[in-house]
Amino acid sequence: MKNINSISIVSIILILVSIGILLFLVKPIYQKFQIAKTQLSESQTELEYRQEYVKQIADITKRLNKDKDSIDKLNFALPENISIASLFNFLQAAAQKNGLLLTDVTMPTEVPLVLKKKVTGKSGRQIISKQRTNLTYYTFNTTIQGPYNYFKGFVSDLEKSARMIEIDDISFGSNLESNTSSIFSYDLALKVYSFHK
Repeated sequence: MKNINSISIVSIILILVSIGILLFLVKPIYQKFQIAKTQLSESQTELEYRQEYVKQIADITKRLNKDKDSIDKLNFALPENISIASLFNFLQAAAQKNGLLLTDVTMPTEVPLVLKKKVTGKSGRQIISKQRTNLTYYTFNTTIQGPYNYFKGFVSDLEKSARMIEIDDISFGSNLESNTSSIFSYDLALKVYSFHK
């Protein structure tokens, strides 16, 4: 009987030691494994999201590169900064191309473009709301001399230009200094637009 009792005591001790080993050694290792598994799963999900994001950026870049010519034209039409020298050079070249003489150009004045909206207030009265935009225009005046038919070609070139140049006002008269009555002097009020980011 002593043998059976000693075997049962040893068995109980071994079972208790096994349970202790499981609780104090294996369980923390298992918990670390579960945490690592969860972190791995989260990292894989984040990696998938980032890969999808990179793919979307690559698609957008591809579309932008397809439309690069259009974007370049838009950037040319609405530059961020107006180069006054380049603008005057363009006007001079357009005038010369059409047989006209550019005699006077004023320095451009910058005017921010403001949108006005009618908004109904709480009291029911209409209020004009002003909102500044990223568009700015520059106004300046120029004087050109030459025959009317040549002037029509100059105006046509301005309209066909990729630059956003608007003729705000035209006044003309005959050139008294010239002996030829077909030479006119044209005073133009122009606007050139730019886009500020």
